[in-house]
Amino acid sequence: MTASDFRTTPDPATRLRAFVSHSSHDSEYVLQVCAFLKRQIDVFVYEEHQFVNDFVSTIDEEMRAADVFLLFYGRTFPDSGYQSTEITTAFALQRSNPRVKLVPVLLHPAGHARLLSMLETAPRIEVDPHRDAPSLCAYKVVEMLNLAWQAVDGLPVDPHLFSYEKDIIRFFEDVKGLGSDLYKGAEDPKENERRTVIRQKLGSGCPAQWPTVTNLCEHPLVRQEPYPNRKGDQTMEPFIGTYRPNSAMVSTAALGEYFHRMNIPEAGPRELLRFPTSGQKGNLRVGVMVLGGIAPGINAVIDGIVQRHFLYRKFHGHTLSVHGYQNGLHSLLHGETPVLLVPDESVPDRGQPTSESANQGGSLLGTCRLDDLLDPKNRLDVLHSIGSKLDNVDIIYMIGGDGTMKAAHALWSVTQNRRERKKPVPLSVVAIPKTMDNDILWMWQSFGFMSAVEKAREFIQHLHTEVTSNPRVCVLQLFGSDSGFVVSHAVLASASGHCDVALIPEVDFSILGLARYLENKIAAKKASIPAGLVVMGEAAVPVDAVYYLDATRPLPVGLCPRDHEDIEAVRKNLVGSELSDRERDAIIDFDQMRTRHERIQGQTSDVLRLASLKIVRRGLEAVLQRADGSVRWSELRTLANEPRHLVRAIAPSTSDIIMGQRLGTLAVDNAMAGYTDFMISQWLTEYVLVPLSLVVLGRKRIPEAGIFWKSVLAKTGQPADLVFPWPAVTTRIAPPALI
Repeated sequence: MTASDFRTTPDPATRLRAFVSHSSHDSEYVLQVCAFLKRQIDVFVYEEHQFVNDFVSTIDEEMRAADVFLLFYGRTFPDSGYQSTEITTAFALQRSNPRVKLVPVLLHPAGHARLLSMLETAPRIEVDPHRDAPSLCAYKVVEMLNLAWQAVDGLPVDPHLFSYEKDIIRFFEDVKGLGSDLYKGAEDPKENERRTVIRQKLGSGCPAQWPTVTNLCEHPLVRQEPYPNRKGDQTMEPFIGTYRPNSAMVSTAALGEYFHRMNIPEAGPRELLRFPTSGQKGNLRVGVMVLGGIAPGINAVIDGIVQRHFLYRKFHGHTLSVHGYQNGLHSLLHGETPVLLVPDESVPDRGQPTSESANQGGSLLGTCRLDDLLDPKNRLDVLHSIGSKLDNVDIIYMIGGDGTMKAAHALWSVTQNRRERKKPVPLSVVAIPKTMDNDILWMWQSFGFMSAVEKAREFIQHLHTEVTSNPRVCVLQLFGSDSGFVVSHAVLASASGHCDVALIPEVDFSILGLARYLENKIAAKKASIPAGLVVMGEAAVPVDAVYYLDATRPLPVGLCPRDHEDIEAVRKNLVGSELSDRERDAIIDFDQMRTRHERIQGQTSDVLRLASLKIVRRGLEAVLQRADGSVRWSELRTLANEPRHLVRAIAPSTSDIIMGQRLGTLAVDNAMAGYTDFMISQWLTEYVLVPLSLVVLGRKRIPEAGIFWKSVLAKTGQPADLVFPWPAVTTRIAPPALI
């Protein structure tokens, strides 16, 4: 029997729809099971919809639309209440339509006598929530449905659960504080909404408890004992620093009134080592790769990794090879031979020295992007292929951005239990954060970021000179695929009056609202030459962009005649801007994605980036050239500048080099000790090991209501709302309810 046989109207292209029935006493476990099932089938679990306006009718509709009923039975068989009704309805629907599938899941061995008599010899699943992982239960469900199991990649279904570390801490505090009340209703509607958001995040794959960093010394598949980081009576401390006890923890928040229970391990050398697996005389094989774009300081990280590994080899005497995978995962997947890395020319090993490149920009190993890892449909096949190519590797260091952190965690999740692996210990995966956007969670500030901001500030200064010497408005586009950290920092660092407007992906704006403000601001300067400078992020797309791409699209009602004339002027100007069909489609796709409360994953595509830049530039030109006033508006020209690649290709600063070296060094110290599936990071004032299961919960963004963004507004003088006059006709993208 195939999956399509279960459907009322067979359709192989449509996923199964499952209705989940369970007691509120089992909600936490069931939600975690559902998080894994969502990779395989569509799941309806009432906690995520508990407080909709018409809950009863919603339940009824979902039950009648279901192909599969997952019936979770807890300690006692339900004699009354919602679950009893759901079970009765499920059996009735199954009798009327044999294609409807019933999957009983027994969560407790006691109290099921009546149930067993009802089921008789029907197939069922038995699990113990205290012993069996939610992923195992999900696997058994998928197996009973005769579907192919998709291996668990460890990533949440929703890639953007959080955009701020304090929200993550508060989430775990709330889950623990609410306890069983999390799955109950409250009298206050706002409290009900808050609990619903928390349950939705749990159902999307957020851990129910604060995660810890995995150590291979404690991994169930590892049988070998760790060995002391010493040679005879001499410890390695004089050469690498004081050992950190495993109990050394760093608080995730400096606010003493709360958040005190959420801690992460301090980074540093350890007294016991896991690698090499056979002790000091064993063979250690290490891999290093760079993914994503370049950033000042990458080579310092690589050099830090290599120098530290060779220091361990010099002390312990084990065999060591450090391989650099040129062009990241592409060379690995295509079977290209990696380059052997050595610290300097004095090392007898034949390889490429890293010390001479440590203070240079770019990446001595090259880099790449692998978009297949962003697509859940292709991700598992790619990960299994990567894992098979790393069978002989002990430790892999992955240097990259937000997408690399997800790839590293997924690689560990998929490969840790591979039985065919040639090594006796699972592959150790270590992630080192690198991003020009500075948007990785739990990274206080990425290396190279401030260097890029300094260079961006210089461009703002030079372009201000340009536009004030000619009747021009410049639109400067900087990094920011999903966040505006580079734009905001560069604007704040610039001289007052140099930047008129800052546009970031977190804050909505419209072409008409932007143009109206800029027109008034330029006129208020009373300069003989009208001039202006707009600094925008890559994914800062105006909310009214789609209105200018289709001349037949009905215009909003309630706009004044001038608004209509400006809209038509922008439309005509875009016709001459050579906006390609691909760019138009990219804007339309982005607008639809935004209305679904979805966001960009990975980098902003060149097509969308260029389309947005053209719309902003041409839109401003069309509106401002028609402005009334004493200045020479008709002669006003607009220009676009995008020095993104120049910004990130600069040489690293002293602080970039030092930070890169420290990240690489500490990554080795803790990888050698057996820690895996972690990101080495500077958090607050300390270097720490952050579980990648925390890092992959979202992507850092600038809070629109926060002090930082308010400081940017004060610097430019722009209003908080640049959407005018569009709010009445455009669906504003409201963020999820605050936890």
